[in-house]
Parts: sequence; structure tokens; C-alpha cells
Amino acid sequence: SHTAQREFANLQGLLDIVQSRGNLASTVIPVLSILIERMNSEHSCASVRAAIRKRLVDTLEVYKQNEFLVLATCLDPRFKINFLDATSKELLHAKVLEILDESTEDTNEKPVEEEEDDPFHRPVQGDEPASVAG
Repeated sequence: SHTAQREFANLQGLLDIVQSRGNLASTVIPVLSILIERMNSEHSCASVRAAIRKRLVDTLEVYKQNEFLVLATCLDPRFKINFLDATSKELLHAKVLEILDESTEDTNEKPVEEEEDDPFHRPVQGDEPASVAG
């Protein structure tokens, strides 16, 4: 039917976005969420939709366990945390705090480098070696 063709054309368009070269990791969770929503709202090909939807839900759950994909999605200003359930939001919050803690520890543990070893150190006038006149 025409409705089924339109439905699968929309599905193909979203799948092309996910599979395109150069696609950002942050789009995976939102696109799967949209596909699942569409599978719930369409009324044609119920058995096919149910099978596709089940596979999408299973795949989405696997991807939601990947903290890097979740973090990438949340840091992308197009999506933020709109595609996460309450549990995922709590896990994300804990992960961000853990990362911040680790970065603070790393900063505090680094020894202070000597000025000569610092590539950003600019010698103060008078510290520079005398230039050789040519």
C-alpha cells in the first residue's frame, strides 16, 4: 500500500542519516528514539512494525549502556538530555561528576614544570640571550 511505502521511505531516510559517513555519535540515541516513536504511531503493517520496533528497542537499550554515546548525546546542544529516561539521567550525572573528580585529581597531582620546560613561557626582557650582531 501507499502508506506502507511512505512509512518505509521515512524509515530508510532516518537509517541513512545514522549510517552516513561522518555522522556524529550523538545522533545514534535520538534517531533510534524517533524510529521507535514512529513505529508506535503508524497504523499499517502491524506485524512488520512490531518486529522492527522490538529490534530497535533492544538496540537502543544496548546503546544507552554505552556511557560514551550517552555523554556524546547529552553534550550535543541539538539533543541534550531529551532522549534519556530518569535512570539514564542519574547515571549520566554521576559519570560527569566522576570525570570532573578525575580531572581535578589529575590537575592537582601534576608537578610544577620549570620555566625552561614550559613551551608557553615567554622570557621577561633581560632574560633573553644577547643577540649576535651580524
